[in-house]
Amino acid sequence: MRQFLNILLLFGIMLGLQQANLHVGPSDLPPDELAAIGFIILVAFATGQLFKRFDFPALLGYIIAGIAFGPKLAEALPFVDQALFSDRVIDDLSLINVLTVGVIGMLGGGELKISDLKHNYTVVLSVVALFFLSVIPLTAVTVFGVAHWAPSLAPFMQELGLESQLFICVLLGVFGFAMSPAATLAVIQENKAKGRFTSTALGVVIVADLVLVASFVFTMAFGEMVLGPGEFT
Repeated sequence: MRQFLNILLLFGIMLGLQQANLHVGPSDLPPDELAAIGFIILVAFATGQLFKRFDFPALLGYIIAGIAFGPKLAEALPFVDQALFSDRVIDDLSLINVLTVGVIGMLGGGELKISDLKHNYTVVLSVVALFFLSVIPLTAVTVFGVAHWAPSLAPFMQELGLESQLFICVLLGVFGFAMSPAATLAVIQENKAKGRFTSTALGVVIVADLVLVASFVFTMAFGEMVLGPGEFT
């Protein structure tokens, strides 16, 4: 109950600051952005703690808070005139996002024990290979089918040639193969999980991430070679 009240209090404070129409000055960090950053950190933490009370991972609370208070949901709701913070705030936080991904990558590599991976490498490679050989073709075929049988759902593909459409389908298939080392590592660390299953799960997402990066680079290089650099924007 206390965490719920904290969220309501933060929401009320943010509404009050929004109504006060904080002056946006020429500095690199205007007052409204500073308030929005503080709100994001505090409300995410409070929502995470609230979810932990119900035995859910705090990470789930962070995600729900981002959806509930983010600008995209406010734009989709007809009865909401203005979001608590704008897309500009999220863009300005992009540096923090890059640094966070780097730190998570380092932590993931540090958590992964080579000795455990040696015992589980057949399982890890089998799972990654199964996902790779199933997700990418299925996603590519699905996107291609949607582009031809439900063109209104993929209007950006209608003016392209067949080769360009196939390239986009394969590229989206590669994106569909992406897993989340960040989410996996966050849940493992929060629960202090250890054991063979944990090391196998972590090994799968990290190896899959390496395969994802290599696949993306290869797909882009192959697409540029086949289609020519003029096709890329």
